[in-house]
Amino acid sequence: MKMSVDMIKQTSTGSKISEPIITNRINLIEKSIDRISHQVDDVLGYVRTFPLKLVTIPVRKLVETSMLKINVPDDVEFTVSSNDVYKLIVM
Repeated sequence: MKMSVDMIKQTSTGSKISEPIITNRINLIEKSIDRISHQVDDVLGYVRTFPLKLVTIPVRKLVETSMLKINVPDDVEFTVSSNDVYKLIVM
């Protein structure tokens, strides 16, 4: 569609296409095409899958980091074991 609009715009100035009403309509079509293309690119970017980045981390670190990000009531106490294992997670 965009190429067709470009080809129409390149026609001779003596044709009816050079009339202001027609030129305005062609410009509106061109803007609509650009807007639709942008929306399609956004959707494709959102649904595009990327390879997963897997890392191995200590579970203790994962638990401690998670605890820092939540609001813990004063009457709740966490005890984290000193024994540690490693877990493969997606980053």
